Amino acid sequence: MGLDIEPTLKEYSALMDHKGQLISMALKRALDSGRVKRGREAYNALIQQIRARGYKVQTYQLTFMADERNAHTTLLERIFGIVDVRSDQEVFMLYTSFVHQFGAAQIWQYAPSAQIIAVGSTATSGDAKVDAQYPPLSWKEFSRDLIVAHHFSPIVGVYSLEGCVHQGFIPKLKTMDWTQTVVIPADSLKQAAQAKNGIHAVLWLGSHLIYFIVAFLLVFAWSVRVIVRWQRRKRIARLAQAQSIA
Repeated sequence: MGLDIEPTLKEYSALMDHKGQLISMALKRALDSGRVKRGREAYNALIQQIRARGYKVQTYQLTFMADERNAHTTLLERIFGIVDVRSDQEVFMLYTSFVHQFGAAQIWQYAPSAQIIAVGSTATSGDAKVDAQYPPLSWKEFSRDLIVAHHFSPIVGVYSLEGCVHQGFIPKLKTMDWTQTVVIPADSLKQAAQAKNGIHAVLWLGSHLIYFIVAFLLVFAWSVRVIVRWQRRKRIARLAQAQSIA
């Protein structure tokens, strides 16, 4: 049984027209640490029920989960409602169709953290605007991703087989040479690494923001106190000087 854990993007798409509500909701959720605990408990209970009926469980996670784990934070879990829950097998959804500019460099960056890898997407979303921005993988891109993913994972998932059928990939899959060489451009590797490091930095700063705010307020309060004392001493010195002149 597979549990596909993804954020409710429709909710955020609807709120994009009301960015004030979006920001308010994001801040509220970011401060709700109990949200993560409740989500994990609910998913763990569901996984135990599935296992009790004799099934193994796979969880499908976005790459952001690897970033969160590396940054030791739950910020994205709180904001987007994704849940870091473990099962019998974990599948990372390394869909390069959302980052065509990185290509297989995205897989190369995140695959070492994955048990199983899923590549994609080979299908259109049905939304012309989304498909224009994030077109499905071509055969060249798809076969490249399969080979790179297989370098790290003996099992490679595909999203989606319907897209493969629609694009005529199935006959090509049957005769594909899995030993062919794939070259990942150095620029792509550099860009993917920079993006990953950037995400890590944002997550770390976001999760420690409250400490920075507290530190800033303490420094500000100390600075104000020092300035007040300095001004008081200056006034006292002026008064003493005035009295001595008198």
